[in-house]
Amino acid sequence: MKLPTLPARPKAEVLTVGDILAQAQAGRLRVPSFQTGLRWKVKQVEELFDSILRGFPIGGLLLWQREAAAEQLAFGPLRVDAPACADARFIVDGQQRVTALVGALLHPDEPPLAGTHALWLNLLEGSFSVLRKQPVSQEGWLPLNIIGERRRLQHWARAASYGEQTDEIVDRAFRIEETIIRYELPAYIVRNADEPALRLIFSRVNHSGVPLNEPEVFQALFGSEGESKPITALATELNHETGFGQLPEAWLLRCLKAIAELNPKLRFTEDRPPPDELLAHASTSMRAAIRFLQHEVGFLHASVLPYRFPLIILARFFHCYPKPAARSRTLLTRWIWRGALAKLHGNSSHANVASHLDDIGDDEHESIQRLLARVPKRSKVPSAIEKWNGQAASTRLHAACMLAAHPIDPGSGQAWTVVELLGWLAQLEQPNRHIGEFFRRPLAGTNPEIAARVFLPKSQDDLSDASEEVLHSLAIEGVAADAVRRGDADAFVSARVEFLDARLARLIELRAAPDESDRPPIRKLTG
Repeated sequence: MKLPTLPARPKAEVLTVGDILAQAQAGRLRVPSFQTGLRWKVKQVEELFDSILRGFPIGGLLLWQREAAAEQLAFGPLRVDAPACADARFIVDGQQRVTALVGALLHPDEPPLAGTHALWLNLLEGSFSVLRKQPVSQEGWLPLNIIGERRRLQHWARAASYGEQTDEIVDRAFRIEETIIRYELPAYIVRNADEPALRLIFSRVNHSGVPLNEPEVFQALFGSEGESKPITALATELNHETGFGQLPEAWLLRCLKAIAELNPKLRFTEDRPPPDELLAHASTSMRAAIRFLQHEVGFLHASVLPYRFPLIILARFFHCYPKPAARSRTLLTRWIWRGALAKLHGNSSHANVASHLDDIGDDEHESIQRLLARVPKRSKVPSAIEKWNGQAASTRLHAACMLAAHPIDPGSGQAWTVVELLGWLAQLEQPNRHIGEFFRRPLAGTNPEIAARVFLPKSQDDLSDASEEVLHSLAIEGVAADAVRRGDADAFVSARVEFLDARLARLIELRAAPDESDRPPIRKLTG
């Protein structure tokens, strides 16, 4: 199918806000039938005028010039009876901005109150807000629809009374009026085009771009020119110091919000900037949380962490309590393991994060008790008969259990140190690498079970002549060891399932401690 084309190149013009107001009042600006409805809320309208006042660019317009019949137009609260027009301009891109400008500056109500476009200017602060009731005149509020019409602004100026500040405030109002009305927007005017071509242009203008994600917005607002992104730098620093792996920037940003006590649904913005010391605090808290996960909870690397959700909660906890009591660390370990086994930590919604963060209050021990109350003490132990899936919590729990057994290098006969294990797992940072490359099948076959996998980071390793000590460290013994020597993959998997399930169950008894008391420290109970 042949795509529509334009008979002539679009013409570039510059339109002032005053031009836009005049063309809207005259009925020359129109909205094509394929345009979407109004989506902007009060915040977007306020930010548009704030950007104009600051001299920020607010984007350009794309207008389709053609003949139009008489009709009634709506720009937010403003209604315009538009006559038939030979050179009407239909807004292909920029409807939300044009409606915000016209709806606020030409608002028909006097005074404008409530509603998305009932915008007022605070002359004392230089800020914009929608007001729901008429303010006291001395508070410095001026309806924006007075700014939109010079005659009304002059009438207001003659009646203004701010004591000794009157002349200064009146002058400020006229300067702001000139800034807004003379503000220029670039516009492309498309002439002699048919509707299919304009629909295609509209689709590409509105859907072809890739929106910035939240870490990119954070960098744009708060990063320094010429420096690496603050989130990227933090992720790199943490990985370098702990070997835990390069955490996704989006998750680190969620941790930053937790430390800054920002609602998880909200974003850091120009009006809601991060505290100056946030990144430094985050570095300290996140390093403590990660080392806790590695050395006490038992998840050496991000690739074997069942769920990332606890990272957010631990970031807040270690920020509030940098040196928690030994009992607190024990109970936190139980909370993490129990939440993973119950699959509750797979819910990382904003609401779930917010409710858990609310559990962390002014008392360290009460905070942990609230977290523990959210998870069952005992859950079903995931079996190694399940299919291997490097992204699944059950697979990662078994993988973490295998690493916790101090596996021995079949080649050297020496146990891998933590540093050596992390060195192998660090290779997962390379593109297209996955944990399955280090947990290999020691025997030929395509057995999909977790039990078919052994921690063998070196592909050339052969277990057929391995010692009992090596095999035991790799969770292979008895019938499974005999099967390895015979090369019987099916028998190996069948025998090993039982052994792996028993080993994970013992680790769960230690880490999750389902039969132990979760009481806080004795000193807390005795007051």
